[in-house]
Amino acid sequence: MRILHNADDLARWFKPGMEVFVAGCLGESPLFIEWLKSRPDLAQNVRFTGVFIPGVNRFDYAQLHPSARMRTIFASSDWGGEGTAARHECLPLAYRDAFAWLTRQRFDVVLVQGAPYHQGLNLSVAADFTPAVLARASAVLVHRNAQLPVTDAPVIASPDGIVDADVALAEYDAGPLNDALRMTAQMIAPRIRPRSTVQLGLGKMQAALLDALPAGHNLRLHSGMVSTPLVAALARGVFALDTDALTCGVALGERSLLASSERFAFRSVDYTHDPRTLAAIPKFVSVNSVLEVDLQGQANAEYVDGRAVSGCGGLVDFVRGARLSGGTSILALSATARGGALSRIVPRLASPTVSVSRHDVDVVVTEYGIAELTGTAGDERAERLIAIAAPGHRESLRAAWRAKG
Repeated sequence: MRILHNADDLARWFKPGMEVFVAGCLGESPLFIEWLKSRPDLAQNVRFTGVFIPGVNRFDYAQLHPSARMRTIFASSDWGGEGTAARHECLPLAYRDAFAWLTRQRFDVVLVQGAPYHQGLNLSVAADFTPAVLARASAVLVHRNAQLPVTDAPVIASPDGIVDADVALAEYDAGPLNDALRMTAQMIAPRIRPRSTVQLGLGKMQAALLDALPAGHNLRLHSGMVSTPLVAALARGVFALDTDALTCGVALGERSLLASSERFAFRSVDYTHDPRTLAAIPKFVSVNSVLEVDLQGQANAEYVDGRAVSGCGGLVDFVRGARLSGGTSILALSATARGGALSRIVPRLASPTVSVSRHDVDVVVTEYGIAELTGTAGDERAERLIAIAAPGHRESLRAAWRAKG
């Protein structure tokens, strides 16, 4: 094991044309980023791969050098600017498939941040994808940051290089909630019965629903990511106190969330998103946000105005997992955008891809109601979706549906 002091120490492991894996979420080291920025020559013809989260992992590794490349499974406005778009790859992989794909790749260097743990590193609150790449990595370089808590996440016992430095952590805030989100959450909350296990997608809908769930339900949680609004729900007694009640892969948020990390079991994606794991969970309810739903029931969670803004993530894994368990999958969205001018229930998806197929959709919810779609087709399915569209858009949706027929 070598002690790393500065960017020049990275040169021992970096060479042109190599493959580098960078951990995402709070596994991404701001110190390593600063070192690479100070030595851009190290990124010559290097491809950086990672599951970087839009709005959280904002750094564009392709900007390090004119020949550097970046590969991930999400799209974001933070990446691909200043002439780097051609050097970005966005792989169309859901979380479970991405983890399996990563286990088959060989990386020359792995860069990861975590908590100090004996002579090694604890993956802390970012246990999701790093375990997939460790077995085949030529070198693992770790930044031990005491700002991160030690959790029950996997441990890297013998890294090849190590640096100890307390560095401020990135925080995640989904932003303020509006009335439509709160009303949609109020529609969903009664569908989550006492002692159910819930999965909540990251973002404003997660925050709104956590605020709407009543105390005393003894709920359990099985999610990919959790964020700060969960802290208030824990304090209100929404979730069971059992030691195994809360399972996730990643925590993103403020210090109060990290301080609650002892309540969570942190597991990698091959467990949290595996269909065998999900099928075995009784009363499993998954709740995820999408951007638009068409009258066939197909959902788009990746494109706005023809521009990629995200990726599929774990959405499909949890949609299918909830149904395998005999539970319920809920897709949630506000009925309109642009101040009500644009309906998000649409005749046909405008996006070039379908994030959730009509075969997988179960329940769709807006602030105007709930559409049960399982076992429906044709006019009945379309009418149920029109009924939860904003009233001012319903007639135009019916006209578009009739014209289609």
